[in-house]
Parts: sequence; structure tokens; C-alpha cells
Amino acid sequence: LFKHCVGAVDGIAIEIQAPRSDDPAADRNQKRFFSWSELKYCFNMQAVCNAMTCKHVGSTNDVIAFQRSSLKTICKSLPLPYHWVVDAVYINSRGMVTPFDGTKLAV
Repeated sequence: LFKHCVGAVDGIAIEIQAPRSDDPAADRNQKRFFSWSELKYCFNMQAVCNAMTCKHVGSTNDVIAFQRSSLKTICKSLPLPYHWVVDAVYINSRGMVTPFDGTKLAV
């Protein structure tokens, strides 16, 4: 799995103090606090964040933020067997490897 892994992608909610005045509901995430959605891309196995995008409101889930990012094109163009490791919210597809079914962590 990790032999041909080029990196990892994950999203995180960055809490903000107050919503935008024009559409406060869009800034509220599923955990019920105001935030911006940030995607981080790590291109090495030391988990150093090499790139990020923070241009989506808090109500945007990781998959939609990824679909709107330039990394989508990079992932789809990776030659086999190279891939990114992503979490279970993504779809297992060319260039992306998700966890196996049943590996959700209990909260």
C-alpha cells in the first residue's frame, strides 16, 4: 500500500470567530461551529504539510472541496500503481486509496 504512495490528503475545519454577514449558515460546519474548510496535502511520509487550500466555507465537505481543487487533476493523472491515501469520505478511485470497509474509528 505505501510502496507507491505519493502522499495523503485530508480536510480540517478551521474555526473562525464570526460568520460572514452575507450568509452565516454557509460558514457553520456539521459540528455546529463557524469555520472554513481547509484541505492539506502531504507529499512525503514524514507528514509534512506541503500544500493547502482554504477557500471553502465551513459547510463544504472534504469531497466537494477536493473536487474543486487543482489536486483532483493531479490525482487522476497519476500513472499506475502510484496513489494518494485518503480517508473514508472519499471514493476509492484511480489515484486514490481509501480505507477498507469496516475500518471506521469509533468516536
